[in-house]
Amino acid sequence: MASNFISTYNLLNGPRLQSRAAQVEIARLGKEIVDARHADVGLVLGAKSGHSTILYQELKRVETFVTSNGLTSGRLDVTQSALTEIRTAAETTLATLVGLPTNELGAATIKGEAERTLKALTEKLNSSYAGQRLFSGVKTDTEPMNLNAGTDKVQKVFAEFQAQYKTLYWDVPPPKPGVPTVNDIVPEAMGIFLNRPDPAVLVQELRAAAGLNVGDPNTPEIDALSNLATAVRNGIPATVTPAAAASGTATTPPQLVQNFGNVDLSLGGQFELAVNGAPTTITFTSAADLKAQLEGVPGVASAKFGTGNDYNVLTIVGTTPGVGETLAVPSATARVAAHLDGAFDDYQWGAWSSASDTNLTSQISQTESVDSSVNANNAAFRQLAKAYALLGALPADQMNEGAFKAAVDHAIKELGKATNGVTILQADLGATQTRVKTVNEALATQKLLLQRNLTDLEGVDPAEAKVQLDTVELQLSLSYALTARLQNLNLLNYVR
Repeated sequence: MASNFISTYNLLNGPRLQSRAAQVEIARLGKEIVDARHADVGLVLGAKSGHSTILYQELKRVETFVTSNGLTSGRLDVTQSALTEIRTAAETTLATLVGLPTNELGAATIKGEAERTLKALTEKLNSSYAGQRLFSGVKTDTEPMNLNAGTDKVQKVFAEFQAQYKTLYWDVPPPKPGVPTVNDIVPEAMGIFLNRPDPAVLVQELRAAAGLNVGDPNTPEIDALSNLATAVRNGIPATVTPAAAASGTATTPPQLVQNFGNVDLSLGGQFELAVNGAPTTITFTSAADLKAQLEGVPGVASAKFGTGNDYNVLTIVGTTPGVGETLAVPSATARVAAHLDGAFDDYQWGAWSSASDTNLTSQISQTESVDSSVNANNAAFRQLAKAYALLGALPADQMNEGAFKAAVDHAIKELGKATNGVTILQADLGATQTRVKTVNEALATQKLLLQRNLTDLEGVDPAEAKVQLDTVELQLSLSYALTARLQNLNLLNYVR
């Protein structure tokens, strides 16, 4: 005959152990109801856990693209809005120029409008989004436009033109009284400042306008305008003040800083550099040409021009540290611009803009990237600045009506080209916006599929988990009740 040994300890300890296990199970089921996934994915999936990890990595990658594309879309939207405002302002100014007369009253109104619009253009090109400059290209931490330096450059080229006008037109026979003012600049001369024409072509146009036949000599005025056009087209020769010589130290090579001041290096010149006393003479056609030739000189490690206010400052660095190496500039000559484009060509635009020519590139998917910005060096913005500066930065309200009409006609032409250019920029930007939107829709679909796969792999049914939770809680309550009854059992109660 078999018998079972049952003790009060076992009766009491059994429910206690069951209640502890039930509490652990309640915590697990509660977490699964809230998260709708297994509380311990590794325990449930076993070997399939690696598949789950891969899905989570892919989901994280997709979410990263969604987040970065959101920033890209925001930047594109703000840029598009800024371009719309820039284009609208240009169209308004264009309508004003066409509608207003070119008399003294109209000139004053147009000058004030041009000044305001030029300032607004600068402010809009200096705008930012999420801490990044919109129109600086890849130099997103740099404010691109420098209004004061740019308008100063326009005023300088006009002052040089006035000096040449006095020497080559006003002071030649037949002599004209006094010192010429802005009001004394004839329309034909203003055309030379605005357009920098070929002197030979200009002479033919002037002869035809004067009714001269083949063989007839030029009038003195035609010869004077031809000489003025030649000087303006070639640039005015100027001597550059040489930089102080530089010597290396025991640890650093020599560094020479040459400031070219007001000269226009895009018109060419000569530059003499002496390395350790041995001179090399360079004849250059542009700033880029000068830089390239200097970097080919033995003893020169680098040559670099600055940007913004320092666009005309050249820094030359030697190759060898040591007190023995020296750099010096025995002489330098270049040419000063005396025409409107002299403030807006590729080189002189550095006085206006510190932006990079390289636009921002955004990776919008694993296999695709797009240009997501527009930089202030675009030709459309130069044309806008040229039109506004011509009528605002220059004393347009002091010109005679003929010269002012020539300036207005030139500004109208530049604004027409600029508005077309901005429209093209907006179209290109719009295509990028559409592409980013399409990619975002594909990413949203991909994210949804990944989430569904993860749910199928490690998800739980909250309703089923709730039923299990209720069952376990009931068992726990019964366990507590049983424990309480067992604790009340004793021999005295049994004897009674």
